Amino acid sequence: LRIVALAPHIVEMLYDIGAGDNIVATVEYANHPEAAKAIPRIGGHHGISIERLVALKPDLVLFWLGGNKAQDLEKMRQLGLNVKLSQPKALEDVAKELKMLGELTGHQLQALKVANQFTNKLQSIRQLYQNKQQYSVFYQLWSTPLMTVNEDSWINQLITSCNATNVFSQSPTKTPQVSIENVIVLNRI
Repeated sequence: LRIVALAPHIVEMLYDIGAGDNIVATVEYANHPEAAKAIPRIGGHHGISIERLVALKPDLVLFWLGGNKAQDLEKMRQLGLNVKLSQPKALEDVAKELKMLGELTGHQLQALKVANQFTNKLQSIRQLYQNKQQYSVFYQLWSTPLMTVNEDSWINQLITSCNATNVFSQSPTKTPQVSIENVIVLNRI
């Protein structure tokens, strides 16, 4: 099975379920686990090289709308490629995604095991922190420019799972650019 995995999280999940050796191409920033660094890159958030993708003759293309361009998806579909979407939106969707990848790759047993481990660990974290003191948190997504996340992100879900509050959760944009002054002001409130 020749897989093109067009998002870092897809690469990580495929390795977790034992299908990492089937990946023939990926995108920039797909660098975990260490073995993923050796996978050829055919694009990134700026777009995918459709010509290179087709030349690889993939059996399966795993596509993430959150990090890839919709027009690339449309072109792949027009070319008749076997494209499956990866769109986990909530933490609980990670386990569902792992199982789906297991079905697509023939690694169902390992995928089920990893999905159950993930679900159990998430429940354990939530239970551990549910009665702890709540803290306000600033999450630095990027340094230049300084960026963070709002409530519409996995990162925010992780923060709230630990009974903490993201100080920029109510920002109108998903990844707001902020200043040091914004962070300092919110730290004093």
